This record gives sequence, C-alpha cells and structure tokens, in this order.
Amino acid sequence: MDLAAGPLPPHSAARECLGGFIHGGMVCKLQTRCRGKLGQAGIMKKTMDRWNGPRRQERHLRAAAAVLALACAQASGFAQSQHAVFFRGLPGSFGHLEQFDLGAALPAAQPLGQAPVRLLPLETNGRTELSRGDPSVPWRYDDVPAASRIRLPAGRGSLYHHEQDLGGGARAFGFFLVDASGGVRLLIERKGTGPLHDQNPFHGRVGGSRDGRSILCATTLAAGGDLLEIDLDSGVVSDRTATLPASDWLPQSLHLGPKFGIAMHTQGAASFSRDPGALAVPLAFPAPAPTWFSGEVALAARGTFAAFVAGSTALTADVYVLSVDGLLARATTQPAAISPAGYLPEQIDGPFLAVADDGSACAWRTEGTTREAFLARVPWQSTPVSAQLTADTLFTDTIDEVGQFGFRPNGGFVFTAGERDLAAGGVDKIDIFRAVLPAGAPTPTLQNLSMSSGVLNPPYLVPGTIRPEGALDMAGAGGRLLLDSDQEELVWMASGGGPGQVLLADVKSFEGVEFSGGTWVLSLRRSSGNQPRQLHLWDGNPANALQLRHSTTSADGFESVSVRGSRLAFYERNLTTLELRAGDLTSGTLFPFPVQTPGFGPGIALGANGQVLVGLGAPPAAAVLVRWQPGSTPRRAGTASGPGFVLAGL
Repeated sequence: MDLAAGPLPPHSAARECLGGFIHGGMVCKLQTRCRGKLGQAGIMKKTMDRWNGPRRQERHLRAAAAVLALACAQASGFAQSQHAVFFRGLPGSFGHLEQFDLGAALPAAQPLGQAPVRLLPLETNGRTELSRGDPSVPWRYDDVPAASRIRLPAGRGSLYHHEQDLGGGARAFGFFLVDASGGVRLLIERKGTGPLHDQNPFHGRVGGSRDGRSILCATTLAAGGDLLEIDLDSGVVSDRTATLPASDWLPQSLHLGPKFGIAMHTQGAASFSRDPGALAVPLAFPAPAPTWFSGEVALAARGTFAAFVAGSTALTADVYVLSVDGLLARATTQPAAISPAGYLPEQIDGPFLAVADDGSACAWRTEGTTREAFLARVPWQSTPVSAQLTADTLFTDTIDEVGQFGFRPNGGFVFTAGERDLAAGGVDKIDIFRAVLPAGAPTPTLQNLSMSSGVLNPPYLVPGTIRPEGALDMAGAGGRLLLDSDQEELVWMASGGGPGQVLLADVKSFEGVEFSGGTWVLSLRRSSGNQPRQLHLWDGNPANALQLRHSTTSADGFESVSVRGSRLAFYERNLTTLELRAGDLTSGTLFPFPVQTPGFGPGIALGANGQVLVGLGAPPAAAVLVRWQPGSTPRRAGTASGPGFVLAGL
C-alpha cells in the first residue's frame, strides 16, 4: 500500500490508533493558522505561528498513521513505571489535564478534577544570562504555548500555574507540580477574588530555593497579602506573614536563601527564618527609613546575605545589606539613582547588584548619562566606605556600560565593562575586570582579567575587543564561557585571568544550553561552509574538546532541546518540516522519529526509562500522546479526542 496517496482502508488499524485524526477513511489535514478569536486573542496567533509553520501535507499524517498502526496494542516493553501528562485543549484556552499511567492499560486520569483548566504564564526570580547553565537555578521554559513552566533544580520537576473554571464565571487559581516521574501534584489552589471571584489571588512570579524543595509565592492585597512558603516534598504551606497586616507584595522581590526568606512590599520589607513555624518580621531600617523600594533582591552565592535598593525615590536610593540573622546595614554613603538587581526577563546583562558570601562587601551600579560601578565594604561595625570603580581616572568615558556583577568564592568582585550597545541593548566591546577594596584602603585595586584590550592595570583608555553573545558563569569549572561574535569564537575565560582560550572557531551564534549530569549541551550555529546548526557536548573542562553530537545544514533551528541523564531529544525545524530526533548522549547515537515530518505538538517530555513523550498533531488539529523508545516503534497512549500537547516534568 502506498502510504502517501489514496484513502486508508475504512477498518484499518491506523483508524483505531489515531481516532480523532481520521474521518471517513481519510486522514485530516493539519491546520496551520488559528482562524478567528480562540482563547487569548493575539497570544493564540503567535502560538499557532510558532508551532505549526507552513502547511503540512496529508501524506505526512497518513505515514504517521501507518507507523502507529503497528503499535496499536498497549506497549509491553516498558518495565519501569512512568506517567505522562497531556493538556487536552487549545493553547491559551480552557482544557483538561490528562495523566496516563504508561505501565498499565488504564484510561487517562484527571489529576486536577473535571473542571476545565487553563495554563497561565509563570516567572521565577533571580535568573540571569550568566546562570543559564547553573543546575541550581530555577529556570523558566517557554515550551508551554501561551504559558510557561519553571523547571526546578535537582531534578524535582516543573512548576505550573493554572486557573480552573468553577462555573458561573468563578475561577480557582493555583500551582501544580509535574514531578520527575510525570506525576501531578496540586500544591495550592484558592478561589478567585473580586465580585465574580474571577481575579487571580496569586502573583505570577515565585522565588525558588536552590535545592528545588520549596517555593515562595505571594497573594495579592485583595486575597490577603500573604507570603506563602510551600514545601514541595510534603505539600505543607507555611503562611510566613500570619501575624502581619495584609501587604501589597512586590512579586519580583520574593527570594529564598537556604536559611531565610526575604520579600518587599510597597511600604517596607520583611524577612523570615525558614525554620518550621517561623514568622516574618518587618526589617528595622536606620533613620531615615526608606519609603520607596526597587523590588529586586540579590542573594549572595551561598544565600547567606541579601542586598536590595530602597530610598525616598528611585533617584535618591541606597543599597542595604541583610544578614541571615536579620541584621541590616546601609552600604552606600549617599543616595543616588541606583540600578535594580537586574534579572531576566527585564534586563539582559545583569546582575547589577551583588553581595559577598561573608557579607563583607557589596557592589552596585548607578544610572545616568553613563552607568558606573561601585564597590563598598559593608559597615557592620563602622561607617560606610565605598569606591567608584569606573571613575574617569580609572576608565575612559567611552567605557560607559557595566554589568554582570558577582563575587568570586576565593575573593574579589568581578564585573564586565565596555561600551553601551545602543541598538540591541546591553554591553558591547567588553573586558572582564576584578576589583578588591582592601580594609583601610581608600581606593580599589583593579585588574583586567580578559585582557582583550591589552591593558592589565588602570587607567583603561581603550575598550576591550570582545563582542559577547551569550555568556555562562560556570563556578564549578572556574570560569566563564562566551561567544565572541566579532572573532566568531567560542571562548573560555578562566576565573584567574588571562587571554581567552578558544574552544571552537567558526561559531556564528550561540543559541542555547542545557545541563545534565555534569555535561552541558550547547546549541551552536557555525559560520563555515553551509553554516550548519550543531549540538555539542562539553564537560566544563577547558582541557577537553567539545564533542559534536549532531549537525544539520537543512534546519532553521533546534526547539525543545531536552536532556535527562544520558538521553537527548529535540525538534529540528526547517521551512517545511518539523522532525523529532532522540538518542544517547554518551554514544552519540541519534534516531529520527520513524515518520518523516509528522506534525508535532509543542514540548517534549523525557521519561525516566529513556522514552520520549510527545504529542502527534500540532494545535489546532487533534492530537494523540505518543511514547517512543528511540530505535523502536512509537506507541500511542489514549485517543486523539482533540488538540493538545505534552507537559514536561524535566
């Protein structure tokens, strides 16, 4: 039988397998545009355009149907218990969560109940470009159409934000977790506020702990204005502000350190011990107490101290440092227009605020015609002492942009300085500098670590030559990885200083990074030949070369690059097709999905036993959940009863 032409037999196994895809013996075409207003206007069209691409031909789904017909029976080759979570509905609209037990021939469960569910956008605090490859930083992923998820550290799954339709216009809102096994756990849910109970009682930003065990969320003033810490293992919700008046919390201020939490509201700030039952207490500011708060917090690398900006106005603010035991010190000597902490998605070259692990030093950036970096010894027992690192006597006035602040564990403050990129924003033509402000010394000592300008010590009269595109701080490996787009070189900058070490030449763009088990998976586009897009592995050791795992000249890019243990899966998108590939990182063996260019829904979930979970059928077409062990025959779970897409845990 020619799978690319003609109708399928009316009683074929493919008809039984794909269910809703097949009508009257014919395989339905996938639609490539959402016509009319469905779900959230505007978001819908953007989502459809992103995930569908050009129109697929009927033959693609006929081929998919034939392959899946070989596996209509429930799979028997997956011994390890695993779940899969599927959202059944259009992006941005109400639908249902379906949870499949892949180890048993059971119908899908509805872990959030039968009330329709809509997925909502969600953000986590404290992300920077430099921390993209840090496995201890909670990270936002945009592979949930019209929404997002937060992948938690330590393999603890992904956090989702949702609302449920209770009928009569009323809504319930909350957070749920998809764990590493694909199981769903409802963490918290509350009825909406307002006359119709349809307003979200939660802010759409959370603070996450670096061990992945807890999140800090806040309710709106109308919902009680509380800080709620949720233990993701036990499900215990601790109201840290039970004895405080309702407050209008600033959602970008929510942060959890290992021993304490901190948040700010429009009138003040509070901190709390993370011990069971501990309650938040207002911070006691030295006079004059601030009345304006920037709403962003910088935690020390080990989470033992916090720094934030507050004052009488945004133009007359100070930097305050908070210790783990609640002590507060003002680090600035006079008010100024001080930059916020500088996190994604609002800022691309942050952070602009940093505090040392021992609380002895703090650094910040001021705003103005030029942006300047300051370093201070924190006055726990004395008066503040600060120094302008980028003063005109130390840097020429054309070096007018600074960012990417951080304190190194072995001492010293590190920052990036260069010229302001007026077109793209951020910093350009950079070098990386280290500064130390010794006790009793009125001026700092400065050293050019990257040395692209050729000038080691001040004054720095010419800017650096590095044009950075993407940068990763890799503290465990002792340095920074970045692409110098001017030289088209992927470069390793050792934390001890010295010229960059070229790890790979002819690199046009640095397009993404994922981390798994001590290995970084780098998505790159090369500048040589036909400019292939490639996936490389790197162990963080500059003495070891990158390992090429995949290269293609036909793809416009990689999407939903997913890694778990030694397993890798990703979509390869080009003008007319979307192809799924998966396999083993260690051996480099990658398999294409056995059907050429089927329509896939967004997102990829990787099971603990190596199987790949995807939706076959891109919204708004009907979709079926497919599980695939690379190298074997794909199998379905459930039927195609409507559009949908998979929700990932890891």
